[in-house]
Amino acid sequence: MNFPPRSEPSQALPVLLVRREKAASILDIAPTSFDKIVETNPLLRPVRIGRSVRWPYENLLAYVRELRELNDAADGASVWDECAVTGVLP
Repeated sequence: MNFPPRSEPSQALPVLLVRREKAASILDIAPTSFDKIVETNPLLRPVRIGRSVRWPYENLLAYVRELRELNDAADGASVWDECAVTGVLP
């Protein structure tokens, strides 16, 4: 079967939803740790598509921003700001 050549290069679609394991991987934590966070943080409520459970990628990013703001407020400065100055990871 011959297919006509594509007129445009294919572009990757943006990631909208991710599975539990991928969400945990994005946050660089174990899936069981992710489960505990999901129980206590309404920002990380999953969405259901039929029987599939997924997490919005944008909510994972928002969660990280929320953590950064909490850390900044608690420390007065970001852990990552210190890291940039010292070159030592936390």
